[in-house]
This record gives sequence, structure tokens and C-alpha cells, in this order.
Amino acid sequence: MYDPLACGRCACARAGLTLPAHIVDANVDGGWHESKSTVAGDELVVLKDTPLGVLGLATCFDVRFPEHCAALKAAGANVVLVPSAFMPTTGAAHWHVLLRARAIENQVFVAAAAQWGAHSPARSSFGHGLLVGPWGEVIEDLGATGDGVAVARLDLRAIDDAANRIDVAQSRRRAQSALAKPVSVL
Repeated sequence: MYDPLACGRCACARAGLTLPAHIVDANVDGGWHESKSTVAGDELVVLKDTPLGVLGLATCFDVRFPEHCAALKAAGANVVLVPSAFMPTTGAAHWHVLLRARAIENQVFVAAAAQWGAHSPARSSFGHGLLVGPWGEVIEDLGATGDGVAVARLDLRAIDDAANRIDVAQSRRRAQSALAKPVSVL
């Protein structure tokens, strides 16, 4: 899902790969500056007709941008895949809440693979591979250490159940016209 050689955004997208749409430059845990080695992608990728449903692809830092996941949902995604390497400080503070928020506000499943532990003396990752349901429930949390695999049966009817409780899509459509208008700053 990462294009270390910047071999071509369109070719990667056609192959079912994605580059991060958002590049992280952070000054925590010793710093991490992706902009020095990674180019942002300019296409979002949705894989249709998979055994798991319609898959939307995001990467680590993309989960901080609600519009990214909303665009995947609008393109038909019912499961969003998020491989990641969140830093320990940002992971502890933000990882669970961001993934749960993206699942809730888009009424999708979010499956987030997460690197864990020390990669080098200067770089480590938070871990906690998660599977989150469309109501925001954590279905699986693989913890902070150790390799693991989560196996779960995703009942895609849970997406409809969440929508029947709170119709986010309908509300979003109604709000689009209001959001397109100028903002009054008083």
C-alpha cells in the first residue's frame, strides 16, 4: 500500500494500491517526517466485488481526516482498511477514538492493521490492530505487543442496523446544501 519508489500513483491505484492521501510530519516521539521520503497520493481507492464487501483503502495518517473516509463511503465502501504505524504518544491519545469515529460517522467497518514495538532505536509504533463495527464497537483489539491475527465474521447487515438507528447518510445529504453556502462570521 506504500509506494517507496514513487513509481506512479495511477499505476499503483490500478493495481489496487494506494499512497497516503495525507502525509504526516510530527514532532512527537523523536519526530517523524514522511514528507522527506513519501509523496502523497492524489486518488482514493475502493475495491469492489471482494469476498469482504466493498473495501475502501486509507493509510495511517488519513484517519485524521473525516472527509477521506466519507469519500470512500460515498464511493460504496462498507469496510475501510487502514494499515498503520501510529507513534506511541499519538497512538495512546488518538488511535482508538479516531478509528471509532470514522466507523460511527460513516457507518462502516474499520479494519486497522497496526505495527507495534521498536523498529529502530529512534522509531517505534503503538500497535493495537483494531476491528471496529459501524456502531463504534471495538470487535477486536490485538493489543500493544506481539504479532497477532484477528478473525471475525463481519455481518454487513450491521451497517443497515446502524443506519436504521441514526440515518447519517440522509442527514449528510440534507446538510450538503447548507455546507455549500458561505459561512457567516460574526
